[in-house]
Amino acid sequence: MLNMKCINRIFFLIVVLSVSMLLGCGSSGGDDGGGNGGGGYNPVKPDSDLPTVFETAPTFNKNTNDIYTYNSNSTNVAADLPTNATYFVSITNKSSNSLSISLISSVSASIRASVRNEPQLSVLGDFAYFYRQQERDEAEVQFRKNFINSSKQKSKRDVICSVRAGLDGVDHSYEIVGNSYDLMVTDLNGKSHLLNGCKLVAETEHAKFFIDQNSRGSYSPHKDVMESFVKDGPFALTRVFDSDTVNIYKFMDEKFGEMYDVDNDGKLSVIITPYLSYLSSSLLGLYLNYCMKEDFEDPRDLILLAPPINGIDNNYNRYEAITNLCHEYQHLINFSQRAFRNGVYSFDTNDAQKYEEELFFDEGCSVCAEALFRRARGENQYSGLYDYKTGGTIAIEYTGNDSRFNNCFTGEEGTFGNVYPFYIASEDGLNSRYPKYGRNGLFMLYLNDRFGSESFKKLIQLPFTGSALNTVIPQTLGSPESLDELQRDWHLALQHQYLMTEQNNNGEAMTTNVRFKYNDWLRLNSHNRNVSSTEESISLKSNYTVFYKLTPEQANSGNYFRFFIKSISGNSSDKNLEINIVKI
Repeated sequence: MLNMKCINRIFFLIVVLSVSMLLGCGSSGGDDGGGNGGGGYNPVKPDSDLPTVFETAPTFNKNTNDIYTYNSNSTNVAADLPTNATYFVSITNKSSNSLSISLISSVSASIRASVRNEPQLSVLGDFAYFYRQQERDEAEVQFRKNFINSSKQKSKRDVICSVRAGLDGVDHSYEIVGNSYDLMVTDLNGKSHLLNGCKLVAETEHAKFFIDQNSRGSYSPHKDVMESFVKDGPFALTRVFDSDTVNIYKFMDEKFGEMYDVDNDGKLSVIITPYLSYLSSSLLGLYLNYCMKEDFEDPRDLILLAPPINGIDNNYNRYEAITNLCHEYQHLINFSQRAFRNGVYSFDTNDAQKYEEELFFDEGCSVCAEALFRRARGENQYSGLYDYKTGGTIAIEYTGNDSRFNNCFTGEEGTFGNVYPFYIASEDGLNSRYPKYGRNGLFMLYLNDRFGSESFKKLIQLPFTGSALNTVIPQTLGSPESLDELQRDWHLALQHQYLMTEQNNNGEAMTTNVRFKYNDWLRLNSHNRNVSSTEESISLKSNYTVFYKLTPEQANSGNYFRFFIKSISGNSSDKNLEINIVKI
């Protein structure tokens, strides 16, 4: 029988593991099953493994929603928190080397630590004649780089007569519904291709919808189905783009700005073509900025929608078409606002370099545009489309209905990378690029919610600034905080979303502080699992962050609960940790 002295030495650590799987655009899923999923767990006996040498952080004495920040170069840090409260903890590796991080308790208490881990899954696609075996997002990366390489210094002559007028000598206003036209587009290398015989099947106040009626590769279009997809039913593309109470044109014009009408017809061209269907097994959208250049054979402001090989015949495809229209339309507006500033085409060679650096700023804004559109539709009780959480039909549209939002973590152990820099050519591989779509979309959505839509809209109107975004974004938003500090606040807002999912299915916010919350409940999965009596060791790369949620119930010193943060580095002098804690 154990004596009291032995009993007092027994304690455990309960770690709640949040698992997010890296899936493709339009995919959903999550592992709710048991097991550790390759998270790098090293079971220990904590009572014999407590640090004997450590640095003690100042006692936590912050009010609810106040950030406690502590920087440490010590191998072991002891932190004391008042009991009977919920805390969000983020630990960022500010050193130049990877660190092994672990969290252990020094008293019998309930520690719930939300730490992400993602299995390395790939998005499969048949990249028919180039970019074979690469992911869809890699194609977008290469497409942008190719565009940059082909860009030359442009003269800054005035090329418009009014805000809505386009390039001299270009006019597509003659096109008539029911007729077929040969449309000039490009491939991902910028090489021109003629899509002959594309039928203009519908026209709205601000858009024209063409259907490519030709067989291309292994795809044979279902012409009647495609026309119905464009014109018929509550989710017809014509209705969603221009005539619904909440429609894409009106919403995007208000939230993001005007597109530049290069071809003087006052309308966006939407071309549904199997020409690029080989890029994806799901519906693919693509904005071709080559086609807006002055030296293109037949300039046109256009978006391509490439149906999947098996056609369009279900709610999933309709949902993908709507969100892709929002996503690609933001790219077009972004390029319009920044390449045609004040009606002058000003994409020079310096802009080209900045354009590459801003890849995931642009992509983050497009993912954010989708989310904001879903929010607006949800507020107007739209229903009947695809739901990524259930795989069925949605009851009411909601902001977080996006599989990328639950699959935005980087690395085998689910640590969280910075949103900036958005693109690092020397480091970004295929499996690390895709999570940035969800991650940066969530960050841009957070900026919109925190600073308001009018301030956020100013970001789209910035000139190409490249690496200067690091300072320009906070300045434009009117934030006294740096971009790193905004990311820190966003980490806490994201953790708050997980807590809302865990504790209240109605999505009731646990905090009213705008610094740590979104405007609504995103319904993000928490994927919590319990692992008993273990210390979790996580490899944390330089400038990466890991999240914890702590709910200590017992104290070991007065009213305070103590836990240790252990770090191990190959370079003993390089253990710079930034520890941020907030009480909710």
